[in-house]
Formats: sequence, C-alpha cells, structure tokens
Amino acid sequence: MGMSLGIFGTGYAGLVTSVCLAQLGHTVTAIDKDPDIVASLSDGTPTIHEPGLRDLLAANLEAGRLRFTTSAEDGVSSSDILFLCVGTPPRADGRADLCQVEEVARTIAPLLDGYKLIVEKSTVPARTADWIEWTIRRMAGSEREFDVASNPEFLREGSAVRDFLEPDRIVIGADTERARALLLGLYQGSFDCPIVVTSVTAAELIKHTSNAFLATKISFINLVSDLCAELGVDVATVARGVGLDPRIGGHFLNAGLGFGGSCLPKDLSALITVAEDNGVDVAMLREVERINTASPTWSPPSRRPVAPTRWSFSPTGRSFGRWTSIESGRSCAPRSSSTAGISSSRHGCGRPASSTRASAAGKPVCVRSRSGCARERTQPIARDRGDHRRRWVSRFAPLRPFPEAAMARRGDR
Repeated sequence: MGMSLGIFGTGYAGLVTSVCLAQLGHTVTAIDKDPDIVASLSDGTPTIHEPGLRDLLAANLEAGRLRFTTSAEDGVSSSDILFLCVGTPPRADGRADLCQVEEVARTIAPLLDGYKLIVEKSTVPARTADWIEWTIRRMAGSEREFDVASNPEFLREGSAVRDFLEPDRIVIGADTERARALLLGLYQGSFDCPIVVTSVTAAELIKHTSNAFLATKISFINLVSDLCAELGVDVATVARGVGLDPRIGGHFLNAGLGFGGSCLPKDLSALITVAEDNGVDVAMLREVERINTASPTWSPPSRRPVAPTRWSFSPTGRSFGRWTSIESGRSCAPRSSSTAGISSSRHGCGRPASSTRASAAGKPVCVRSRSGCARERTQPIARDRGDHRRRWVSRFAPLRPFPEAAMARRGDR
C-alpha cells in the first residue's frame, strides 16, 4: 500500500522526486508557492526537460496519484512524510544559503497536526537537521511529534528520472527507529540497490563529500593535463590507463574545462566552510578550487571574442599548439611568408622557423610554446585538454586556422 507524501518545492529535485514517487504507487502532493508553476504542472506541462518526465507526469496526474497545490496546509495535513526539496544556492562567503529551508520549516511548524517525518532532500551542510528541528520545535511547541531525517538525492541532469528509478544506492539518515522504519518502508520492495542506513549528520555529509570527491577528480586530471602538455603526451591516453584501474575508475577523468554547474562548485565550497568551522585543515580542497578557477572556462557566445583562440593536439597526438581565425589577423605570421610545410624564416614572435608548421591555408602556426606568441597573450585562452568536448575542437584536429564560417556550421558561435 502506498504512502501519503508531501513535497515542498517543484524545482529540479522536487519535480523529479514527486513524479517518480507517484510512479512507485504513492500518493504525492507537491507544494509550490508560485501559482503559475502549479498551473503549468497541473496541466501536465513540466517546467524542466528530462527524458521520460512528461509522460510520467501526465500518467500520474491522470491516475490521481499526483497533484500540485499552493496550499501548504493542504499538503501537510494529507501527508505522513514531508520532503524538503527547495534550493540551497551559495552565498557570497561560500556557505549554503538556507533561507528557503528555513521558510519551509517555519511554514510546517504551525501546521503540524500529528506525527510527521520531515526529510531533507535538498543538499544541505552537516548538522542542518539539528537547526531545522530547533526552528520547528521553537514555533510548534514541545508537544508536537515529529522527526527530521535526511535522504539526499543523487540525480544528474539529463538522466534524473532514470537515476531516481534505477539508483546505484539510497542513503537514509535517521536518528530514531520510527523515522528509520518509515523511510525503509518507503524504499524497500521498490528498489534493488544497496541502502545505506546511518545517522542524519552522516547522510548530510555523504552528499557533500560525494560531490567534493568528483570535483577533486576533475581538478586532478586537469592538473595532469597541464603536465601532459609540457611533456607532449596525450592526456586522454593517460586518463584511460589510469581509469582502467577498478580502484580509480574512468568517470570524471576527462580533462578539459573546469567543473561548473549548480552542484559541484557550491557543494565543494559549502564542505570547505563546514570543515573550517570545525577546525579541519582543508588545504587540499582549497587547491581543488584554485586549480578549477585557473582552468579555462566556456564563455557564452555574447562574451566570446570575435576570433577565439584554440589549443589542439596534432594528428600524432604529440604536438600541442595554438591557432586562431584567419579573418582575425591574429595568426602569428612569419616575418617573411612561406607556403612550404615548414617556414624558412623566423616566426612572427621571434621563434625559429622550426617551431612553426604550415596550416592548410599556408599560414604557419606556432606549435612549440603553450603560452603562444607574446602579442597574443592578452587574448582569452580556451584549451582543449583531450576530452570529448566537441563544441571546442577535436583532440586530433589538425593545426590550422579555424574559419568563422566553420564555426557557424558547428554551432559554436
């Protein structure tokens, strides 16, 4: 028999959680204070794009297992378990902004009408549950029965529905037997995966630690990529050789642009602040941040220079060079032109001709120095470290200028 569940927040995690729990046979009431979002979701129109989400949303609305409302009172009174799925964006000091979590806690407190299990689904710093319990207890009074638990989500954009319905693990953080039994009853029987049952604080820490470790792998392989560039080695080959070790694994070992998005940077920063608040040395995590900040990042088309600079390996994978658009006039032309394979003159930056190789258009391009010519150093650098980011440039692309027309064909404007 399905349970009655309330979901506060219909963002990425909230909407996917609502739809997928309804798909498992539970009765779900999703609460959002934005009436336009509630109206759109009630009509079967998802506010995010995820493969399979639209069909599951429509099916569960039609089956009556899922409904959306702006009434918190309606959601609380009809539910046994309340999930907090609101945003926790980073603050200027790197800490997680828990304003939305506090708002939901303050909303729930006066509406408690019996035992409720309040579950953190949002990614929050360790010991946030203690603060939520204190907030609710202060407003609801000591006679109200409730528990606060943690059940972090591990959803990836683009595969969130599959990640929820076919998880590689489920983490349950509960400090009372009653809360533990409720969450185990929610998941056991529906999933065939390891279920980690632990304390609330440990469950909160698991999510932040997971994302911080993924960020560390990315910064590490990008650091190795810099060394590979100096040694004339293909970083993709090095990463593959390392990743085949089952103790390491190949995931998140694709060197390239630094990590970004809505999760890894903020979760790493939040973990650092929690560790520092508790007197733990986080020099290694600070270095992960530093490496990522120093890594080249992708800029929106409106901010990208007219003639983007590119880094590329040669077809042999041994030369690491920089090249720009012919139209920009920024290619480092030789002081006396040559259309031969190797220029017989000195390079425009003063390097010997042996450091240049002729492009398809006959303009030699510097392949010797990773920093490029002195007169080009002020131009933003976009390096391809041998990953599979085809929006930039293939790892084995020939060293040649990159015409703007070709950029338009590739959709790289």
